[in-house]
Amino acid sequence: MKRVLFSSSRPVSNVFLLGCALFALLPATRGQDTEAPADLILRGGKIVTVDPDFSIAEALAVRGERLVAVGADENMRAFTGPDTRIVDLEGATVLPGLIDSHVHSTGAAMYEYEHTYPDFESIEDVLGYIAERAAEAEDGEWITLSQVFITRLRERRYPTREELDRAAPRNPVRFRTGPDAAVNSLALELSGIDEDFQVPEGSEVILERNPETGRLTGIIRGGGGLIKVPPAERAPTFDERLGRLRELIADYNRVGLTGIADRSASESAIRLYETLRKDGELTCRVYLYHGLGVGGDIEAIEQNLDQIAGHRLHAYDNLLWLRGVKIFLDGGMLTGSAYLKEPWGVSESYGISDPEYRGVLKVEPEKLYL
Repeated sequence: MKRVLFSSSRPVSNVFLLGCALFALLPATRGQDTEAPADLILRGGKIVTVDPDFSIAEALAVRGERLVAVGADENMRAFTGPDTRIVDLEGATVLPGLIDSHVHSTGAAMYEYEHTYPDFESIEDVLGYIAERAAEAEDGEWITLSQVFITRLRERRYPTREELDRAAPRNPVRFRTGPDAAVNSLALELSGIDEDFQVPEGSEVILERNPETGRLTGIIRGGGGLIKVPPAERAPTFDERLGRLRELIADYNRVGLTGIADRSASESAIRLYETLRKDGELTCRVYLYHGLGVGGDIEAIEQNLDQIAGHRLHAYDNLLWLRGVKIFLDGGMLTGSAYLKEPWGVSESYGISDPEYRGVLKVEPEKLYL
């Protein structure tokens, strides 16, 4: 089966992924908008419409950003003009472009900026990687891993303090996934956390302890920020961040993504997207949600909302459009902290011992409703 990605103008395999519209919106040849010729006609292929019958058509016509017809090859004559570009698919399949509705692309592009991670399938893989890093690092140099979720590991748990101590006895280690972290003894010591450490009153942070010894296990739930990792010696430049985002979006295209929704984008992240858009290198449609802090009083939150509503990207753009805000209402599903209607249930993987635990709620309902 032939495949080609059509939204970026670069062939990457042999399925056409058309990101201009959903085929299901146009029944075959029933959208007879022939007032002007189409800009593009694809013919001689297998057009997967995803309509209620999941029918397969031969051809489609595009004018501007919209599909104007899907149907048989012969029906495309009505949409053909002297400047219409006609592509013979030679039997290739055309799919609607896929949209990922929740990404954090500018952050994800930088997770492996300093070190590339191998594929982790077990705790043993993680500890082996940390040991390799420690063998090359100077004593006292931090070893960090970010966003390696335990759901991908066979054991479905974090590495313990003792395991991390054995892998890197002379280096502080932080294994972080979202708001949680697993650290070794040296990382605890350098962060000022000892066996008598008390989390702030009213905090949702949990320092896990061994139920038999009462000793800290090194696993910190909802408080990865307690670990005082120093800033990197060399921060990435704007051009480096831009290059890695460009590479990530190209990877999106390779697996069929023609649109993404970036949640909680910062101003610096938005500038990266704007630069790609200006340079003609943005090959995904990006729907932005601006990050919105919900700390402080209602007046401050409303002022921030007003500023976001007046943002330069709030006006419609077919490739880069700021249309929403993102707040952190609760925890996350992959860390056992999402706020649920029913209790999570006791879980060793997520360190849940309270059978009535429902997760972490970070915004009081009264403030949310306002």
